[in-house]
Amino acid sequence: MLKSLRKPSMFRSLRFRMTVLNASTTVLLIAFLRIMTITWLTDTFIQSADAVLYQRLSTELVQRTLPLPSRLTNYHNYLNVNHAGYLSEIEALQPFLPANTPTFLTSMFTSPLTVGTYTVIANSDGLPIRENPDEPAIPLNNESMQAAAASPEHIDVRSIKDQQGRDIRVVSLHMPDNPIRYIQVGRPMADYVSLERQLRFILLYVGFIGIIFVILASWILSGYFVAPSERAYELQKRFITNASHELRTPVSIVRASAQLALQDVPTDHPNADLLRTIVAENKHMTNMIDNLLTIARTEQRIPSVDAYDLMPHMHETVKTVERGAPGRTVHMLCAQVTIMSTYDPHYVNHIIRILLDNAIAHTPATAEIAINCVVAPDSIEIHISDTGPGVPPEHIDSIFEPFVTYSRGTGHRGSGIGLNIARTFARAMNAQLRYRSNTPHGACFVLELPV
Repeated sequence: MLKSLRKPSMFRSLRFRMTVLNASTTVLLIAFLRIMTITWLTDTFIQSADAVLYQRLSTELVQRTLPLPSRLTNYHNYLNVNHAGYLSEIEALQPFLPANTPTFLTSMFTSPLTVGTYTVIANSDGLPIRENPDEPAIPLNNESMQAAAASPEHIDVRSIKDQQGRDIRVVSLHMPDNPIRYIQVGRPMADYVSLERQLRFILLYVGFIGIIFVILASWILSGYFVAPSERAYELQKRFITNASHELRTPVSIVRASAQLALQDVPTDHPNADLLRTIVAENKHMTNMIDNLLTIARTEQRIPSVDAYDLMPHMHETVKTVERGAPGRTVHMLCAQVTIMSTYDPHYVNHIIRILLDNAIAHTPATAEIAINCVVAPDSIEIHISDTGPGVPPEHIDSIFEPFVTYSRGTGHRGSGIGLNIARTFARAMNAQLRYRSNTPHGACFVLELPV
């Protein structure tokens, strides 16, 4: 049974991204449903208030044997003209509500919060006529009356605020050929406003609880679905580590034996070339084993170090590469520049070494290889370019994938893990490694180190 290890950052990142995606989708869905619900309820509240006001206005006109406007015909047909009082709001609204309106919504309009309507009658001067002197004077809304007078139907419906800032729904009727020139009915909307605020709070509370639940469920479920891949990754990493360690001993023995045999064989002996080939291939296999171990071990962030000048380390790396490739020269285009960095020099140099070895291996001897540095306020960019054949367009998207190999016209095919290791180191340092074509031809790798 495998011992539990620290989860690789890529799996933690995957779970985090899945959770954020699900949470974001839920937030958008809840926000959409909340907006639609509030909009529908607001429209329903306004329709309810208008129905009651039309009923009140119709009743006033019928009691005074005044003609009904065309807009009130439906209400006149629905009402019982001999009814002495007024219907409840839900009774007045019922013919105009959808057949599938939920019961809990229709019950809102018959709750104790329901506030009664009022009627104000005005003369041709727009002054209220108090039929009962004991009744308190109710102010008229002049804007609504003027709009009713200008309307072809001589009727205006709107929401207003009184002097105390309260919301009121008002219907004004203009009768140009009658001594009673205006009839204005109104209904305070305080109960609707209060109910709407309560619903907004309830929907917000329920939505918040739903988002928390989705986040927790997404994190747990994503961990459940990612677990098989994580276990497979751990098994693969352990296998690579164990296999690499097991291969080190026989590879070292073969290399030592070939080197000793080569010392005892004359240079022009037929077996000399064979032994040199064995040593070279053994070196290649040793490098591949080291790279496999590096991939298996690199799973955590690489911490930063104290600030230092990166250029001396780059010069040393270039000299090492040139000693290993006689006849090849790396041009330092930023040799006199001082670059202060807090990135671990071991890993930065390892990335540069991989990129330089890659450039030497995949370019002809006549190609030029150069290193340039671009210092910006927020980053340091190290450009490693060559004038070789470059990377074919069909391979650009996969050059950083592990074990992807191809020949760039030089006949050399590597192990396919060098660039993957370089990108793994860059990501572990919170840096970026990307490829771009070198103008007019060739390849260019850019190592971006954020400041």
